[in-house]
Amino acid sequence: MSRHLFTVEDSSPLAGQGLVLLPGVPPDIQLGGATSVELKLPNGVCVVARVAGMAHFGRKPGAPTPLLIARSPLDLEVPRGTEVWTA
Repeated sequence: MSRHLFTVEDSSPLAGQGLVLLPGVPPDIQLGGATSVELKLPNGVCVVARVAGMAHFGRKPGAPTPLLIARSPLDLEVPRGTEVWTA
């Protein structure tokens, strides 16, 4: 069963790595080894994206963990308002 993780407020490309999605996964949610997430874009398009990592460094305790996804296709844009769900 899919679970809503967060709604994207900002996304930033990370050269050669993918896209960092913010604010990120809330601290009370464990992805449990998930390797992909479903992105529900504001235009109604759904895309399954591979999780490339989570940015635990530099975050404050109790803060969301930014999510790094592989940029596939390479021109993938994840606008503000995109919903991130477990796949």
